[in-house]
Amino acid sequence: MSHKNNESIWVKESKNIFNFVFLLICISLIIEIYVEYIETGLSINCFHDIYNLTVVSISFILFRCKLIKASVSYSIIHYTVITSIMTSVYYKVNLPDFNFETFFLKSQILIMSLTIAIAFLIKPTHIWYSNILNFIFILCNYIFLGELYTLSKFIFYFVIVLGTGIGCYLIQSNFYKLRKQVRNTNKKLTEQNKELNKSNIAKDQMFKIIGHDLRTPFGQMSELLRMYENSEEQIPKPELIKMMREATNNGNELLVGLMNWVKSENYEIKITEKVQSLNSIINNVITFFTSTSLQKKVSLINTSQNDIEINYDVLFLETVLRNLVSNAIKYSHKNSAVFIKSEIVNNELNISIIDKGIGMSNELLNSLFETNLNSTSRGTNEEEGTGFGLTICRQLIKKHDGFLIITSEKDRGTTMTINLPYKKRAE
Repeated sequence: MSHKNNESIWVKESKNIFNFVFLLICISLIIEIYVEYIETGLSINCFHDIYNLTVVSISFILFRCKLIKASVSYSIIHYTVITSIMTSVYYKVNLPDFNFETFFLKSQILIMSLTIAIAFLIKPTHIWYSNILNFIFILCNYIFLGELYTLSKFIFYFVIVLGTGIGCYLIQSNFYKLRKQVRNTNKKLTEQNKELNKSNIAKDQMFKIIGHDLRTPFGQMSELLRMYENSEEQIPKPELIKMMREATNNGNELLVGLMNWVKSENYEIKITEKVQSLNSIINNVITFFTSTSLQKKVSLINTSQNDIEINYDVLFLETVLRNLVSNAIKYSHKNSAVFIKSEIVNNELNISIIDKGIGMSNELLNSLFETNLNSTSRGTNEEEGTGFGLTICRQLIKKHDGFLIITSEKDRGTTMTINLPYKKRAE
């Protein structure tokens, strides 16, 4: 098991445990100083305990001031107290009332308690460091003070402390593995939630595209039905029926095409590039708006001088053009024209939709971008909009590494230009 981070989960998540351990150690040292002072006055043992309390206090203060990490602070405290216990025997052994058995038992209990604490507060490997120090301590005691204690008792206490340390090591190691599994599970859940949110966003976008594009054929059908019911209209009824049929077919083909665009369960739009004539795509869009342009008496004119062979997703380009042409018709005056122009400049394809309609002021034009293009206003025939048509266009164009340029002047018209890296052949 790898423990690259010196700070354990306990130190990271609950500094209160560390504060409690520090308080406990300080209280123990203060009591020890008091007892030593009562029994021996300001002896070397008393100064020894005062030194330990000073080191422990300074380490904790540095930690509270965020000058050192909790792991560093507690490591200093831990090894200061342990070495103090181990070295104090050489000051106390010459005292007339010194009881080695009581001292040794107390020292092993303290070492065992501190070892358990450092295993959980810092990391389990400190168990081995503490037990190595304890082994050296017991070995030195056996060599120099063996006559005060039997070998079997030395071994017994060492095994008890070592066994406790190993138990703590195994518990902490399993706890670490468990937390790692929980952390990995949470990470996977977070990633799944991100994917779910991404899927929901893509689905919402797709529904907006479908809903927005289907407004045109349904709007055409509604207007044609109104014209059919109104006997004063100049268009013959057979011609109206033919136009209704075309609008219905357009709507059906559009719906099938848009649904085929969604290739995966998460509704992500799949881009399928295909080499095709740009003029054929523009003419399809013009045909799509035949009844709409006829009803509003707005001419759709393709002014591209040369046919351009392109390599883009056809449905993507048609969707964008339909949205932009729909806007151009919407804000054009009756008996006017909308021009569609395409050209290649510096290896970039520019497709412009130009109208001479009501246009936009600089303030309104700037607000389109500031509000993510969600603004909408009524057309010249009081046509309503959804407010996200241009947003859809910009997002789709971005998928092809392009951008949308809008220029406009109040009462003089608007030009919307699709700028794309020119692709003639599949890469």
